[in-house]
Amino acid sequence: MIEPETSISIKQQCEMLNISRGYYYYQPVELSEEDLKTMEKIDELYTEDPTRGTRRLSRALRKRFHIKAGRAKVKRLMGIMGIYAIYPKKSLSISNQPPMSGKMSRRIGS
Repeated sequence: MIEPETSISIKQQCEMLNISRGYYYYQPVELSEEDLKTMEKIDELYTEDPTRGTRRLSRALRKRFHIKAGRAKVKRLMGIMGIYAIYPKKSLSISNQPPMSGKMSRRIGS
């Protein structure tokens, strides 16, 4: 892939591979103990009621466990965990056309 000890600079190697230098130098940061504990509590609350979204989960964390986690943090942690609120989605399979009435619908049906 990219080798730092060559005659070609890292910038040129990244350009040849079509990746950014930020991607090359990126060092992932591990989750803190606080985030892991918060994720554990989010999982507990989500198991109780999967219809809770980020607003209700952050409020429940504050009230039940005295954990100060804002909506954005709860959303980020839920994304890492791969969970999301369950709610009724828009029904896209239903047509916008009104149902047929009168003699036409009887002819088609028979």
